[in-house]
Amino acid sequence: MVSTRTKSRVIASLRQFYNYLENHKLIQINPMDKVESPKIERQLPDFLTQDEIKKLFSVFSESNPLEIRDLTMFELMYSAGLRISEACSLKTRDIDMDSLLINVIGKGGRERLVPFGEIARELLEKYLKSERNEILGDRTSEYLFVSRKGGFLNRKSAWRLLKRYIDRADIKKHITPHTLRHSFATHLLQNNADLRAVQELLGHIDISTTQIYTHLVSDELKKAHKKFHPRSD
Repeated sequence: MVSTRTKSRVIASLRQFYNYLENHKLIQINPMDKVESPKIERQLPDFLTQDEIKKLFSVFSESNPLEIRDLTMFELMYSAGLRISEACSLKTRDIDMDSLLINVIGKGGRERLVPFGEIARELLEKYLKSERNEILGDRTSEYLFVSRKGGFLNRKSAWRLLKRYIDRADIKKHITPHTLRHSFATHLLQNNADLRAVQELLGHIDISTTQIYTHLVSDELKKAHKKFHPRSD
C-alpha cells in the first residue's frame, strides 16, 4: 500500500512538471489544477512513560565509571529536555551547579538557559568529582562528557550506548536519544505545565512545533478515560 507521504511527493512532482509545461505554453490546460494533495497526518513521536524512565535509569552499574557517565548524560537530557547534540557539546563551564541551570547552544547557534533537577545535580557532582577524572586519566578536556580516549562523546556513540541500556531494561519501543526529549516534554504537559514554558525549555521558535506534545497527552488521557470511566464504552 502506498503511503500518504509518497502520494504527496508524487503529486508535488507532477504539479511542478505540469506547471513548467504551462509556463512555457506547451499545454493549455493544467490537469493538476483540480488535484488536491492528500492531508498528511503529523507522526507523533515515541516517548517513555514515567515508569519506563525509572526502569531505564535503574539498569546502570554504579561501580563502572563509563556507565556513571552515561547515566549522568541521559538523566541530564531527560531532566533538561536536551537534544543529543546539545548534551554532547556541553562544556564543564556551561553547568551552574548552584543555580541548577545549563547554558545550552541549540539549533542555529541559539542560546538558552535551561533548569535541571536535583537527581541530575547529584549525578553530575559524583561524575565530576571522580568518574570523569578516572576516564580522562592524565589528560584534560573542556567537554563535560568525555570518551575513554579523552575526547568528547559523539552523537553516534551516545545513540549506541542508549540502545544498549534500552535492551538491558527490556523496553520494547523504538527508542532514540531524542525520545528522552520527547518524554521530558510529554511528562511536563501531563503534569499541567504551561505550553509556552515547555516551548521555552525546548528552545522551539514556533509554538506549533511544541503543540505536537499536546496530542500525546490527549491520547494518554483518552486511554485513561476509556479504561477507567464506567460509561466509556
